[in-house]
Amino acid sequence: MKHLWLYAVLISCSFIVGCSRTSDILPSPFCDLNSQLPECTYALSGSTVTLHASDVTMPEEQPIVIQIKSEQLVGVKNAYLEGINMYMGKVPVMFSQSSPDTLEAHLRLGACAEPQMQWELNIEFDNPELSTLQVEFSARARSN
Repeated sequence: MKHLWLYAVLISCSFIVGCSRTSDILPSPFCDLNSQLPECTYALSGSTVTLHASDVTMPEEQPIVIQIKSEQLVGVKNAYLEGINMYMGKVPVMFSQSSPDTLEAHLRLGACAEPQMQWELNIEFDNPELSTLQVEFSARARSN
């Protein structure tokens, strides 16, 4: 039921609207979520957090699973997507615990008139010592 709500919000936002990093990045080609490797590791205030995307091409209108893995259990206070090259509002991203060290969110990126939509995923953690994680990436346009 929670996932249906998220899909409804994402679809509604795409119809209604149209279509500074605060964390140190450890070397990884996945840091833009569009490389050929499925993971990106970030150093946040002495902790290590790894993001994993089920599809590194980040396709529009297709299911994508984003996972957060960490050595220590981290909670997410707030997470959302924002369009960079086109205003899309703040699209909520709901993470839930899928294993003792992993949080998971299911999402779909809305289709857009832009040839290559740019997004930013913002993740605020429960632990106030961890800085907000901001990850920019490009969405792959859906092929007809």
